[in-house]
Amino acid sequence: MSKATFQNVFGQYVQSGPVLAKCASSRVEHLTVDEANSLLKATLSFPEFVEMETLVQAEAAISQGLPLTVVIQPKYPPESLCDDCFPTLVALLRRENAAVNGTFDGAQCHLEESRMGITLTHGGLDILRATKTDAALEALVSNAFGRSVKLVFDGVTEVNTESPEYQQMMADADREAALLAREAAIAAAENAPREAKSAPGEPPKPKKPADPTAKPAGGLPIYLETAQPVFGVPIRERPTALSKLESDGGSYTVWGRVFGREVRAFRDGAKLRYTLNITDQTNSITAILWADVKRDKAKIDALEGVKNGSCVLMSGIYEFDRFANDNILSPKSISLVTPYEKQDNAETKRVELHLHTKMSSMDGISDAEALIARAASWGHSAIAITDHGVVQAFPEAMKAQAAAKKKGKNIKILYGVEAYYINDSIPVVSGSAAESLDGEFIVFDIETTGLGAKNERITEIGAVRMKNGEILDSFDTFVNPEKPIPPKITELTGITDEMVKDAPKEKEGLEAFYAFCGDAKVLVAHNAPFDTSFIKEAARRSGMPYPFTSVDTVPICRALYPNLKNHKLDTVAGHLKLAPFNHHRACDDAKVLAEIFVHLIADMKETKGIESVDGINTLLSGVDNKKARPYHLIILAKNRTGLKNLYKLISWSHLHNFYRKP
Repeated sequence: MSKATFQNVFGQYVQSGPVLAKCASSRVEHLTVDEANSLLKATLSFPEFVEMETLVQAEAAISQGLPLTVVIQPKYPPESLCDDCFPTLVALLRRENAAVNGTFDGAQCHLEESRMGITLTHGGLDILRATKTDAALEALVSNAFGRSVKLVFDGVTEVNTESPEYQQMMADADREAALLAREAAIAAAENAPREAKSAPGEPPKPKKPADPTAKPAGGLPIYLETAQPVFGVPIRERPTALSKLESDGGSYTVWGRVFGREVRAFRDGAKLRYTLNITDQTNSITAILWADVKRDKAKIDALEGVKNGSCVLMSGIYEFDRFANDNILSPKSISLVTPYEKQDNAETKRVELHLHTKMSSMDGISDAEALIARAASWGHSAIAITDHGVVQAFPEAMKAQAAAKKKGKNIKILYGVEAYYINDSIPVVSGSAAESLDGEFIVFDIETTGLGAKNERITEIGAVRMKNGEILDSFDTFVNPEKPIPPKITELTGITDEMVKDAPKEKEGLEAFYAFCGDAKVLVAHNAPFDTSFIKEAARRSGMPYPFTSVDTVPICRALYPNLKNHKLDTVAGHLKLAPFNHHRACDDAKVLAEIFVHLIADMKETKGIESVDGINTLLSGVDNKKARPYHLIILAKNRTGLKNLYKLISWSHLHNFYRKP
């Protein structure tokens, strides 16, 4: 890029005239594009000094030809630095630093080798030094001219507010502010001739977008064309995200939604300080501005339109404030702007059944009113309110529903709660049987070709009939899986293809097992979900019912014998000192499991007071509510009776079963 000239790069945008004549031979050292802010920064090296006016004209000409705002950062020969360069240096510095504004007006520069003397006429030296503007000017000279200078200030260094010069300067500032306000009003009227004007004394309002359902141009969440000036000049620049603001300060245009507003008066009541906290969801900053009660009445009236929730555009200086001990924005212009509201364009609208408001600690921050209003505006027919363990948002939700109805939006409120649930049962029994522990059980085991019930098949079924804690009968059959048995399964079980080739097929084997079960409807197995899944799948393929309740002995063993290293069948059998058996054969596993189950029945009766199958899940667990992990349940009230019951349930949980959570 160092060989490229202004003529080569930008000649098509600046084709003739004095601007081209002064810039044509400058070298383009560097180009930086900031897509997020539509900004192009061009570093140009000039063979001789070029004034700020020429740079501004060149920037404007190039910006007209590009969809970008162009900023030229000049570099000059070191020997070209002289007293006449001072106005351009101030103008360049003013782009980045608020403290420059007015402080250098009328100032004179006297350059002597490495010493740059500056004679001030309006005071403000303490502000320049506090904001490190002097250091910034020295750095600018170094960057632009490649020379190191030391600044020395003299003249009027302190402000005399009683002096005629200060009074005249303030009067000039007032006239300039009035002129800018008039220009802003004229520009706003020209840009929006059809907009209804605010009545006298009313604060301004943002314009309405042409199509509020269309997304704003440029990927912004606001419609720039709707900006309505509150004070200052109309803002044309694309805003910078708050997260992109540099900590060392500068001039920025930003947007944000006001979430904090404070107005304070001086002790004498002569001035007001407005503090506005704004956020654009990437970061949050504070803007502070001052208003004279007598002189800025129109400004004060307009600022009444900037409230919490207002969406604003601000243009000003972002810098460190010693009083606030933080970086703040000092706005020169503020406009109200219309934000884009997310749309729900689905033909079939959803009904949200799980929604938190700010009443849910650490889970929600929005008001119920805002949530319901948004759902109603999207055309949702209903919405649930399910805060964590509480119902305090219900009155607000009811009022929001009534407010939406007045606007012609009918939305139903589903009153509910996200409850905290402690599972005080363990998954032992699956089914609804209430058999006494002295009743009849079928203790069984199976061997299979693999682990998946849908794709694998049974190779053996072994079972034992029990009643009153005694073993009455046994059953065993091979089953032809009609597929090869994998070698690893044969190695584990000892069952080969030869052993099952003449055995009953699946349906015949299942019918024989059902016949053995007879009227007994409770199956007992070690890891019952696995064994019963194969029985269920075989029954489904054979067109047979599955009428059984199942009992899993694995969690029973865990609850009764917690000190065992594991709860495999052979481990439990060893703990109970049962005779050795041929593990992984269904017939032998079923017989030893029946002996184990006899011990389990006796222990459940003695230690847990369990007398029937339907009491095992709850009584066996012995859950400590203070140690158990709570799960979440969504509970919705169906009608007014349900709503009353919901209130009772929540009150009971807080009064009688509260430990960290209800």
